[in-house]
Amino acid sequence: MQSSDKRRMWHVPPPGSQCEVFISQIPRDTYEDVLIPLFGSVGPLWEFRLMMNFSGQNRGFAYAKYSSPAVVSDAVLLLNGHWLEAGLRLSVRRSTEKSDLCIGEPPASTQPEPLLQVLRGIADGVERISLKAGPGIVGVSAIVVFSSHYVASMAKKALVEGSPHALRVPPCPMALLCELCEAKGVGKPHYDVKLSHTESTGFMFFFYDVSVPGITLDFKGLVMILPGTSAYATLREAHQAVAQQVLQKICNN
Repeated sequence: MQSSDKRRMWHVPPPGSQCEVFISQIPRDTYEDVLIPLFGSVGPLWEFRLMMNFSGQNRGFAYAKYSSPAVVSDAVLLLNGHWLEAGLRLSVRRSTEKSDLCIGEPPASTQPEPLLQVLRGIADGVERISLKAGPGIVGVSAIVVFSSHYVASMAKKALVEGSPHALRVPPCPMALLCELCEAKGVGKPHYDVKLSHTESTGFMFFFYDVSVPGITLDFKGLVMILPGTSAYATLREAHQAVAQQVLQKICNN
């Protein structure tokens, strides 16, 4: 897990976009007493963030924010490749300052509003969320937009890098069914799910036939779902609905 040793130099409104540099390849025994004077020599610093771990050692990268994009250009020109010690050159480039995060493959049944409430309980500055599917996206992804790049980076730490408050998505029915089969010492379920018809209301009906090696129960029937954001998401949602019915049948016998 990382923390940020943040030093703000000016008590004025923050600069706009494109005013930050990303610094990497920092020696692990180098700290603000060296870095702040070095990056301050280019122009007035508004903020300097050296990323630290809980042992007190720097993680090898930092962010420096200046008053204008012009000073950022000077910092990249003058300090990229700067020697700090033998064999180690700093890498300095413009920060992308992304203010959004992508959460890959949430359960197909995930709805934006409940997920938004969960995220707002974990991180500050969550503005909105959208579910995306399409070329280049595996399944469905949640795109979360934050109020600033800094807030997004802190949220990423909480969600991805081991925070005890990290997001935990409840297990989906298919995962629960696999866990139940494993606990019973039987084989994994095999799904045969086919579209039956679509009604004028938009609801889609799927026939299913599920076999579980080691269980003699008959798992056949019909499920009804609303279409997802893509063919993949729709079929996955149908499988989740089928798994839910199979779970109920196993638990009732």
